[in-house]
Amino acid sequence: MVMDDLARLQRFRRVAQNYGKPLPEIDIPADTEIERLRAQLNASVYLEAAPWMLPSWIDLIMKAINKEETLVTELANNSYRNWSLIGGVGSKKFGVSDSRGLVMAIPGCGSIDIWVLGTDGIIFPALMGKDGPQLKLISSEDQLYEWKTDVQSVEFTRLIYHVEQQGMEYLYNEVILKNIALEEATITFYVTLRPMSVLGFEPIETLEFDAKNNLIFANDQPALQVDIDPSAVYLVEANDITIPEVIQTDKTRYDYKLSSKDGFGTAILKFIITLSPAGTRKIVFSSPLEVLSDRESFTKYRPDNHNRNLSIGRWYSFTKKRGEAFFPDEELDQVLSQAAASLAIQSHSVMFSHNKDCFTSSLNWRDRIRVLLALIKSGGIDVANKIANKLSKTYQSSEVAIDTAMFNSALWGLLKLQGYSLQRESLQDIHRFLVYLAENMITLLTAEHPRQKPTEQFSNELSTDELEDSPLEHYSVLNPSMLKNFNESLWNLAALQESVTYFTLTEVGLVAKIKDKVSIVENLAQEQFEQIQNARWPRQKDPKMFEIDRAILDILTSIVQLRIDGFDKKFLRLLCKKVSERRIIRGLWKTRHPEESFSSHLAMRIAQFHVWDKQRDVAEPLLRRALEFLSEDYLLPEYVSPRTFGGGGGTGSSVLAAADIILLLSDMLVHEDNNNLVFLAGIPSEWYTAKKPLTIKGLPTRFGKTAIEIGQSANQHQIETGMEILPDEIEVHVPETVPLRMVKAYGGSIIDRAVKDRSPHLRLIPLSNDVVLTYHR
Repeated sequence: MVMDDLARLQRFRRVAQNYGKPLPEIDIPADTEIERLRAQLNASVYLEAAPWMLPSWIDLIMKAINKEETLVTELANNSYRNWSLIGGVGSKKFGVSDSRGLVMAIPGCGSIDIWVLGTDGIIFPALMGKDGPQLKLISSEDQLYEWKTDVQSVEFTRLIYHVEQQGMEYLYNEVILKNIALEEATITFYVTLRPMSVLGFEPIETLEFDAKNNLIFANDQPALQVDIDPSAVYLVEANDITIPEVIQTDKTRYDYKLSSKDGFGTAILKFIITLSPAGTRKIVFSSPLEVLSDRESFTKYRPDNHNRNLSIGRWYSFTKKRGEAFFPDEELDQVLSQAAASLAIQSHSVMFSHNKDCFTSSLNWRDRIRVLLALIKSGGIDVANKIANKLSKTYQSSEVAIDTAMFNSALWGLLKLQGYSLQRESLQDIHRFLVYLAENMITLLTAEHPRQKPTEQFSNELSTDELEDSPLEHYSVLNPSMLKNFNESLWNLAALQESVTYFTLTEVGLVAKIKDKVSIVENLAQEQFEQIQNARWPRQKDPKMFEIDRAILDILTSIVQLRIDGFDKKFLRLLCKKVSERRIIRGLWKTRHPEESFSSHLAMRIAQFHVWDKQRDVAEPLLRRALEFLSEDYLLPEYVSPRTFGGGGGTGSSVLAAADIILLLSDMLVHEDNNNLVFLAGIPSEWYTAKKPLTIKGLPTRFGKTAIEIGQSANQHQIETGMEILPDEIEVHVPETVPLRMVKAYGGSIIDRAVKDRSPHLRLIPLSNDVVLTYHR
């Protein structure tokens, strides 16, 4: 546990003891203990609080609670656990905000809120209904969030965005005031640092105002700095019900220090701004996104609104490299774009989980590499290359202990990156790291599966006496370890096969060792697969079924992601059918975490298996169901609540959900099959004839960026595909209603018309970078 995590935990414990809350009797992870204590403190703090003090999610939950009839001892945000990410391209840190604009930069330093003095009193954003001002994403291309309201002749706009400057990352709140009248206008607003977050109470025990630098310190950390002098500074206790009246008085007040044993420390900066006729004013508030050990160094920094253009420029550059996507359903345009942005913001945090905070999931190496693959397929190859280089430096040094679970996963993922990256030279720095992973993987496999000495051949025939004395054969019962061992072999096999291709010209001795292991792992995987096929299933109510079903899902996910053939497809379909019947409830994957809940994204992995299995009509409804739970800025939480349609647990913006969206849509549109490209294997039939055409430009594959366009004219339909590097063959799927013999091809030679396949398609040898198919309407 790093020091700031320990300090935060101790702070929660002190405040909890002040409220008479019992501390856990056994050691539990710090983040788990904090959440448990927070839920108890939420109940104590918010049940009796004035409405203006409540965050928006508490306000929503309180409407369903009868405090007179229900004894509430805990209040956790498990019904509206959705939030927006305020981050940059490849950022190491990011802030989080709810839909009303309560935004946190550093866990442990409170959250920033902005109140505006209107004609009828203070406007508290958390209390605004859906018809009132909301924090909204202006565009997925710039990741700029905006909150707006009008006070008489003044337009008040608040912008929130991420800034990177001189190796440091910051969260900016920028206030833009515009007077639309032809006479002077005055407006008053308040920027507050409050002891709460999107998850609830976040104790602030000490506050300090540095007047020289216009800087607020919370819990001894720089938390908020402004580029102009405030009109007044109030350091108060959050439970003081007179706060709204006090801060509206004309009396000038400057507080400099506050200690709060109950963690209620609240800083309020008041600004009274007079605007000239038709005048405009910009005020910038900056918060560092990481805990600073050197307090003095931050005082040399000054917020600057010119950084907004640099931040937006980075996002526009990222979007341009990603390409364009226009779907018949316009919502999917935003979904794909936001999923890519979410990966670019969070991928660094999840790949280096030893730096994780309370808003980042701790993922195993399989899931981390799934995030990396989705980042690559979303067009974030530059970000992926930087992550790969940092992985190499981090894990070859003494900074972090090596995890044997990363050998096959990281090796496969980094080799996949090598296949997608057109800048091969950028990966030369990690070559020794790849060798290191491969050698360690060989050593591990040798220890686990040593080569058996050849044995003498004996007859398999047994005498009658031997048959009578031999024990009765018993059937094995399917168990989680059986499935997990097979999945491990799949990853070992995929990593070894990728390694043979990559190291053939550079590491001859290593390749010989790898090839020696390939056959061993292939045989082992086949044996494990046959063992699963022959095993009896436990009873439906067996407690192990939850773990078995998740292990089956992991196998189906690996088969599709690793593109491994050679295993009985009929049995894989049977596994998919069995697990879907038990776990897919109304289009969502039902899980237990810690109690029964619904995942926002795991059903999309089943959908991806259906695409791999050429069952397009089954895949799209699962995607459609997941998208019903999108937040206002097109992101999915980790778990969802079908009752509130909000987040039901886990992270409020799931990086795995973003990855699953990217990988599913990519496979639906175009994916690799060995040295071939497969187009449109998973799109629904309606997309072929939709009024708004499907247009994709710049979708990354190992054959460079690809393009797809489906259009129609007065008498014919047209499917146009484009690629930078010609594959051996391409496969283009068409609707079942199209007579394949009537399809004409331009730029490619048709070698097969698969009419009776699960999904009708044409196989072609591409003769140019653009291949066009036409058929009559």
